[in-house]
Amino acid sequence: VVSSADELANAIIDLPSLLISISDPLPDTSPELPMHALNKLADSLCLQFADIQAEEHQDSWQDILMPYEKTPEQVMMTRDHAKKLWSFITKKREPVPDVIVVQDQGDRRAVAVAYAVCDMLGLKRSQAIYKLGDENWRALPSEKPANLHVWETAKRGRGLVV
Repeated sequence: VVSSADELANAIIDLPSLLISISDPLPDTSPELPMHALNKLADSLCLQFADIQAEEHQDSWQDILMPYEKTPEQVMMTRDHAKKLWSFITKKREPVPDVIVVQDQGDRRAVAVAYAVCDMLGLKRSQAIYKLGDENWRALPSEKPANLHVWETAKRGRGLVV
């Protein structure tokens, strides 16, 4: 399931679930879980990285990026984020979660992470990914997500966790 924080607040899911919450790395903020109605939440992970790609900042790579007050390199998804993601997903739990919810702030990150998870677990995107608030949306098998950096970094992270 892919969701924004606003959509997740009203979505009732009564299956054992994992929640991956992605938020911006704003100064003086700590990651917090969004409001949710995941009645059988088994575990959660909060990650903070911006919805940016290197290509979007080629001419401003060394510049301070507002509102983050850091350079693009300092706020992008990193190998460490990807390793945390896969350590979280592959952790043994009882009962085994039926649903993974990936929540962002209504941008490109959640879809990119969901695509990477499906691709690395051998799941058919069109059958495995549901986008809250857009019942007609379908993930296509050959479609690349809008944020290629997050997708590629998340996929590479699978090899960091055994």
